[in-house]
Amino acid sequence: MRPGRYQRDGTVVAFIGLSALLIGCAAPPAAAPARASVPRAEIAAERATAADLDFCQGVTVAPPRRVVVMPESRQFAEEAVRDTWSALRDGDLERAARAADAALDADPLSFRAHMAVGVVQSRRGEHGAALLSFCQARRLDESNTAALFWIGHVRLALGSYVEAARVMRAVVAREPDRAEAHYELGVALTRAGEEEEALEALERAAELAPDNARVHHERGYLLAGARRATEAAQAYREAIRLRPGHAASHRELSAVLIELGEHRAAFEAAREAVRAGPADLANHLALARAALAADRCRPARRALGEARGVRIGEREREELRELERAIDSTCR
Repeated sequence: MRPGRYQRDGTVVAFIGLSALLIGCAAPPAAAPARASVPRAEIAAERATAADLDFCQGVTVAPPRRVVVMPESRQFAEEAVRDTWSALRDGDLERAARAADAALDADPLSFRAHMAVGVVQSRRGEHGAALLSFCQARRLDESNTAALFWIGHVRLALGSYVEAARVMRAVVAREPDRAEAHYELGVALTRAGEEEEALEALERAAELAPDNARVHHERGYLLAGARRATEAAQAYREAIRLRPGHAASHRELSAVLIELGEHRAAFEAAREAVRAGPADLANHLALARAALAADRCRPARRALGEARGVRIGEREREELRELERAIDSTCR
């Protein structure tokens, strides 16, 4: 056996969460000697573009390297991949990065090693690098939907909303019961201005994952934009039930309750937003608006005073001035 720090203990891997993070069950690694050189014989190395690789257009990807990977190196790489998921589960990105790099160095033909590197890069916010890693994985196995999903995920993170939606449509066509793909499709379509299709995707995500607070929050945002305030309020309340401390859900609920004329409930929702996010100017402004809508002048002025103590940009400063004028006009 080749010496290494990665001990085998479990192989379960799953995609979960907003970033749909790959997590594997593995025991924490024990300290071990430095890794030996990788026993492989490289025959040739080439470079080519991925113009012919679906969903990776514009990304320069090396074709699979023509190497001979020894069995012990392949096993070492698998151990390192498992350690990557374990480290990500523990929130240790540095250890995850070391393990993923070690896996790829040991077996450059490993689909799972390229995926591990890409997930780590995405978690670190290095989405451009992650896109390359996932495209390299896709070149090794175009049939695997995991790489396709992550390509869509990082396209969304990079702001390529139309392309992200195109990729996620392909994912849900292959795996129609994958809730996270429907959710990310809905988010991409929302950002691309395709609200009707986005709502369909999010409704499907809610059916598949009814306990996902992010899905209900995003549904609320779309329903509010469609002037469907009653349904939006229901969606936000469901998001709050599942994630009580999420300030944005309380804040957006307050806004739709004002529209519905439920001023007292709107005021209470805005107060919860401030409690959950006291450093966010938007929450204080929401409280001031709700208080003003309820003709509660003293709380409105108090909320405005609290807002002035929060870090404010130029756009927010003008918004603050407008709200101040509205309060002065109403509360004489």
